[in-house]
Amino acid sequence: MTQAELEGLLGAFLDRTLPPARWTHQAHLSVALMLGRRLPAAALLPTLREAINRYNIASGGVNTDRAGYHEAITAFYAAAIGAYARLTLDLPLAEAARRLLAGPLAERAIVQRAYSSEILQTVQARRHGAAPDVSGFHAGQLAAEALAHDLGFTVRLAEAGEAGELAPLLQAAIGELLTPFLPPDKVEASREVMGLDTQLIADRTYYVVQREGLTVGCGGWSRRATLFGGDHSAGRDAALLDPVHDPARVRAMYTRPGWTRRGIGRLVLATCEAAAEAEGFQACELASTLGGEPLYRACGYAVVERFEAATRRGLGIPLLRMRKSLIPAP
Repeated sequence: MTQAELEGLLGAFLDRTLPPARWTHQAHLSVALMLGRRLPAAALLPTLREAINRYNIASGGVNTDRAGYHEAITAFYAAAIGAYARLTLDLPLAEAARRLLAGPLAERAIVQRAYSSEILQTVQARRHGAAPDVSGFHAGQLAAEALAHDLGFTVRLAEAGEAGELAPLLQAAIGELLTPFLPPDKVEASREVMGLDTQLIADRTYYVVQREGLTVGCGGWSRRATLFGGDHSAGRDAALLDPVHDPARVRAMYTRPGWTRRGIGRLVLATCEAAAEAEGFQACELASTLGGEPLYRACGYAVVERFEAATRRGLGIPLLRMRKSLIPAP
């Protein structure tokens, strides 16, 4: 559908003139996507609840204990598609809708990632909602998986012993992607304060992005205090953070040269943020190079401070401490 057709669908639904035959599963998802782009995250479910209830009545339907509006299912889609809407704000509306409807979030069985059929069949779930009873469910993770599907990539956890295989990608990224931002001596000195901390792999918080078996990017997050640096870097701190008061760390983000601007960094960030939020963290923090700043700003990170990381060569490497809240805006 074109953007004009999508907006016409939303308008007809909201003013309750949409013919019931057009109120399909795909229409439900498209409406949630459009409202998810327009509304604060916390407002999406209440808006959908009121609009669907009113539409059902206006179109001759009912909202009872056995038919019509279903709170748990609507809450599921509001969370998952709302997260997907925020991840795809840089796409034209028609393209975001096309990808949504062609991807895993459009599969009817996707709701089983959160709820068993037994729960969904209860009056409580339909009328008042219910907590997901399938372990491991997180709406942000579903949105990140859908984004990976859209982009044609796969994302998996890095395996023990894989650091050596990732090293050439990291070194190439440092050497080539920092060149537009730093003089040659500082690019080389940057290797002192950059790299992979293998504690991330051991903690199962480091991800590898691949396409057809080729590793095109990597990155992770941490529940530990270290903000940046690899195994060889000074000043690492393995102390565990408090999710209630401390931001999780986003760490060691690298893209293979030649593969930038294809959504890899955004995909890794979405995966890391979903995992950190699922563990109770309310914010993420990172140390960005000058080259990474535009990506992180585009993904909602704000600069907390600018500083220089010291090196043995006596050169200071400019970095930015950046932070993003994971709490939906009111």
